[in-house]
Amino acid sequence: MSERKSPWRRAFSPLVWGAAALFTIAGVAVLLLVRTNVGLGVGAGLCGITGIILMSAVYLAIGYGEDDERADRTP
Repeated sequence: MSERKSPWRRAFSPLVWGAAALFTIAGVAVLLLVRTNVGLGVGAGLCGITGIILMSAVYLAIGYGEDDERADRTP
């Protein structure tokens, strides 16, 4: 049987880390550079998207783990 990658490694791929970093950097840049209420909202929203991306990856990893367990039990 071939060796499978950890579900956490599959879920937290470089694409996920890159997207999270991009939204975090963009959000912090907007928060620092735009000193208005709109800037505050947009910056906080971009940082919030980072949280959504990372939490989605956690649930994806849990799902991958359950799929792997189910595949191991199936004859």
